[in-house]
Amino acid sequence: MLGGTPHISALLRKARRLGYTTPDDLVRLAVVRGCRHYSTPDYEVKDIHECGKDIFSDAELAVALISGSLNGGAQEIRVAAQLLGAPDLKATEIARLAQMERVVPIIRYISEAGSKEDMENREFWTSLLARLPQSRPIKHGRMPHPDRFMSKPGWSPPSRPARQSVWLRPQKPVHAE
Repeated sequence: MLGGTPHISALLRKARRLGYTTPDDLVRLAVVRGCRHYSTPDYEVKDIHECGKDIFSDAELAVALISGSLNGGAQEIRVAAQLLGAPDLKATEIARLAQMERVVPIIRYISEAGSKEDMENREFWTSLLARLPQSRPIKHGRMPHPDRFMSKPGWSPPSRPARQSVWLRPQKPVHAE
């Protein structure tokens, strides 16, 4: 998708060892962990095993989603952006994983959007950008528009207060039974 050299992903190998063999498995795991914005009726939480964040962290999951999306998966990038909006992630870990997985341009793209649009978490995004090396920009039209990382209100009548756009974040995790 980005014209780089093929990369054998350590995170995707780890995900496969844990039973997450397809990008869809990673999206389902993210849905179980609270990215319910991307849930569909066929995404039954009982269909996916939750290995635990101590075994496969949200940071690893987000970067694995991006690494697995290099064949053009916009949904995986949007889900990763939602996971990256979680308040407990560390910029240093994300930057390390992004470099290890060769996805710095995509993480930079998401972080630039977050630093402009996510007022609640702007400090995290700017900290992450400061830790990422410079990279060549991604060609226009290759990435989801930054609006796809947010919940944007539609038209409201003037009698109602204006609603603000909000960066999508994981909600309380769904626990499979």
